[in-house]
Amino acid sequence: MKKILMTLAAVGLFFSCSKENPEPQLQPSTQGAAGIAAVDPNTPGAIRLSLDADVAPFEVAQESYSKEEQEGQAARGTRIDVKGPDVNSAITYRITPGADGMVPVLVFVYDNAGSVQVNGAKGTVTKDGKGLHVKLGALVDPKVASSNSVLKRIVDGKAQNPRLSILVGQDDDNQNFTNKGPQLITYEAGKTKTLPDNFILMKATGIPLKYDASTKELSVPEGTSISLTMQGYLIGARFNNTFPATMCRYGWERSAKDPQILDANGEAGYASPRYAEQVKRPPIDIVFRIENLSATYKAKIAFEGSANKFNIGEDLLNAGYTDPNIMNKRQLVPGLAPSNLPGTGGGYTYTGSDIEHGFRPREHFLDANNIGEFSIPVRPLGTLTAKSFLEGEQFVVVYCPNPGDMGSIGFKSPKKLFYDDSPFSQTWEGKAVFNPLSNRKNSYRKRPDIRPENRFHFVIFPIRPTPLPMSDGSWLTINTDREKSFKAYKAALDRLGYNHKQTHK
Repeated sequence: MKKILMTLAAVGLFFSCSKENPEPQLQPSTQGAAGIAAVDPNTPGAIRLSLDADVAPFEVAQESYSKEEQEGQAARGTRIDVKGPDVNSAITYRITPGADGMVPVLVFVYDNAGSVQVNGAKGTVTKDGKGLHVKLGALVDPKVASSNSVLKRIVDGKAQNPRLSILVGQDDDNQNFTNKGPQLITYEAGKTKTLPDNFILMKATGIPLKYDASTKELSVPEGTSISLTMQGYLIGARFNNTFPATMCRYGWERSAKDPQILDANGEAGYASPRYAEQVKRPPIDIVFRIENLSATYKAKIAFEGSANKFNIGEDLLNAGYTDPNIMNKRQLVPGLAPSNLPGTGGGYTYTGSDIEHGFRPREHFLDANNIGEFSIPVRPLGTLTAKSFLEGEQFVVVYCPNPGDMGSIGFKSPKKLFYDDSPFSQTWEGKAVFNPLSNRKNSYRKRPDIRPENRFHFVIFPIRPTPLPMSDGSWLTINTDREKSFKAYKAALDRLGYNHKQTHK
């Protein structure tokens, strides 16, 4: 297969950038007939098909992705362009051809009685990536009626409501779609980054067909327009860090001693944080997390002709959270791994204490290890809005091919340095205020009443403190953690120049 690129790009955007689960037992496709191979349209005896499709733009969703968000704040074959900074007008996509100017296309021909899958078809990219021309042949073999019965019915004039559906972006086997996992994006004017091949699936379904027996030509009725749209939806996870921009300067010399208040010269000896130098709070390091959504596993492609729709990963959807063993049946996409509690040896169970649960029932997160930790700086209130990207802003893009899926996206800060209930998070506001970030309620679960198709859902996660008058010592939960906390904070303080007798910018 020729390499076909997907790009999240253009004027104003730069994308700078476990335990192993067994192969799932995928259920049979609902297509109802064995597949046949596409042939050259000039093959003697072949039924010829020719059609043109236009790429339709997808939309930035206006409805909220989750109940929490609603309450808390108002390929191959494709290229995605985010022109920024205006979010609502930024998103477009186009077909990107291989070196031969073509892309692989999965074709289903069907009527009210059954369907046949046509493998090996290709389409020619037209209109600078905004159009697709499909031309192929298919042979009717009377000796193998079970494999092409719908074609035989069409030829005999007995087919009721013959239709066509096509898919672009599937795996080479024409049976599965392997999600490419969450992708980290950094907005920087004028620069681009190429996303993995086959990042999204594109489809056109329920295309009516007519047959000309004299020319053996299948075509669409005159005046019929065909639009290629995204199968499922995209999520853009953004992060708004509104912690106090400054904090009291503390140093830490030895783990056996407590942190000490420091002045602008890095000198200690003060009893009250009112005398501490006010220093800049560093960015917070976070990890993106996801659970149960169709973006997390290799998905079987099935086609349901009676509904004119593709079912992607439907057999392993677990939308009702009814299967406690679902993770043993799925093949996780590359870059995702079960989220484990620190210091437990990295084991993974479904009922044990070593798996990190979300705050909702049956919520088991996967960490986006392909991204790793990334940093979100403090921004003044009102700086980051739903309407525009900020220079240098980092966000995560996730593709969910099944619109009926259910699950959550979220984040955590594994270390929470300068964002915990330690003295290092402290501010002086006429009194000492501690500023911890809770790892609770830092996720959004998709609303069960929405089935997004051809939509880009942007969500904004608030990263904000819960002001406290004093620390409860959570940052030093047990004595054995003290040395670990000391080493982490000392390294961070030395890097920033905030420790004893150090200078900083």
